[in-house]
Amino acid sequence: MALCLELAYERKNRYISFTMGLKEQFLKAYANLPQGVREEIIVVVGGEPYTWQAARLEIEQDTDLGKEILNNLKQLGILAKV
Repeated sequence: MALCLELAYERKNRYISFTMGLKEQFLKAYANLPQGVREEIIVVVGGEPYTWQAARLEIEQDTDLGKEILNNLKQLGILAKV
């Protein structure tokens, strides 16, 4: 029984990772970061550096800047292409 539940859980996680959008990928990665790393610069957009925290605020608010940040992170290979 435990093996069946483990396999079902593994399949569910694989499915989620394949269907996760860029925003969800970012938020999942952010949630797993240590607090100190969240203060580090992750991307530069328009000559302005953005930390993980600043990027999260823009992405959660669905701003144009947040969308540009996500696209840059995808191009850098930090987020998987969807």
